[in-house]
Amino acid sequence: MTGRILPASREDRVLRLLLTEPQSWDRLSTEEHHLLLELPAPHGPLFVWLESQLHEHGPLPWAALREGLRGHAHEHYAVTQLAQIPEGVESDWNEMRGILTQLLDLKLEGEKSDLAARAATDPAAFQRLR
Repeated sequence: MTGRILPASREDRVLRLLLTEPQSWDRLSTEEHHLLLELPAPHGPLFVWLESQLHEHGPLPWAALREGLRGHAHEHYAVTQLAQIPEGVESDWNEMRGILTQLLDLKLEGEKSDLAARAATDPAAFQRLR
């Protein structure tokens, strides 16, 4: 429907938190970093960009990140995500922790399904599944 905004996905909520509180990137585990960096577009490329910004400049406020996004392939998506945060809503680290746990669980389930499908003909997949 025209004018209707879909609820934010898990990935969108994590993106919003990390763009508004980039210092939170350092609170994530290596496994969580890899999970976010490997997400499909637009999320993965935006997390890759954010990580590079953090390495080059350290945590920056949204205004500075916004300037750095100019010309990025997913600039519009990121800006739209931040514009959809309701006024007065603060980031919730516990929500993000829960979302990351869900995303990791989904990734593991997908990997197990893939291994199970190949286990009958692929000894390495069978061993990994065990």
